[in-house]
Amino acid sequence: MRIRILLLAVCLGSTIQLSSQTSEHVKAPYPDEVTIGAATVARDGRTLIVDYSIRLGANVRWCKVDLYQSTDGGKTFTNISSSKGLSGDLGKISESGSKEIRYDISGVKEQLSGKRLVYKVEVKNKDIVKRELLLSGVASLYPNMSYGVMIGTVKKAGFYLKARSDFNFISSSYSCNSDGDLETGGKIWTTGVESRSRMVVTGGMLFHVRNWFYPYIGAGYGSKQLYIQDTQNNWATVSDLSYQGVSLDAGFLFKFNKIVLSAAVCNTAFKYTEAEIGIGLMF
Repeated sequence: MRIRILLLAVCLGSTIQLSSQTSEHVKAPYPDEVTIGAATVARDGRTLIVDYSIRLGANVRWCKVDLYQSTDGGKTFTNISSSKGLSGDLGKISESGSKEIRYDISGVKEQLSGKRLVYKVEVKNKDIVKRELLLSGVASLYPNMSYGVMIGTVKKAGFYLKARSDFNFISSSYSCNSDGDLETGGKIWTTGVESRSRMVVTGGMLFHVRNWFYPYIGAGYGSKQLYIQDTQNNWATVSDLSYQGVSLDAGFLFKFNKIVLSAAVCNTAFKYTEAEIGIGLMF
């Protein structure tokens, strides 16, 4: 863990003298690390004020900040984080930025009088977002049924890939419109038998917003085809009711222990929209 220690020296006698460090820019930490900048120390009546800056790495949910005190000029330190008179940005810190610890020493002034005091602020614990792997089955039940799989990986952010189909693969001989007009002229003679084919592949960004909540958004390619059978048992594509092109995908994952439930909406060619649900594992 790469952490800058914040030191302040105090002499207690009839008066209190503070020696403080100059505040400095806090360097950006590695994703799993935390950095602290130098402190500035001031006195407000019977209260000592420690100002410091902290930056949490991209994968750190929170960290614990403790205040240590030395009465022998910095040779040995004692954790005083649970002492009376302490308030402010101490303990669990979940956001980067400028922080302040206030220490009301009125109750311990006699015990500390004449001592050479040194204080330091340290990060003791971190809660790091672990990389998780997703494997889920997905299905669209409306307006037509299709099913497939979704895989992904995420810390605070990650990616996913999803594929879904009804596995109804039909070879079309020609095209007509929904009125039965052929592209080459004339009308189609049909048996009245229809069939549909659906396929979509998307990928994109997956986000870890809460321990149980993972939204995602992506894009890819998809097709939805409607076929009609003629009296010669050939299939014709119904062109004005068939769509293919860019597919847009957006949804949410809801995690319960290792079980994941999902809900999503997918649109293909800005014309065909369907709902999707899923269930899987995240580990």
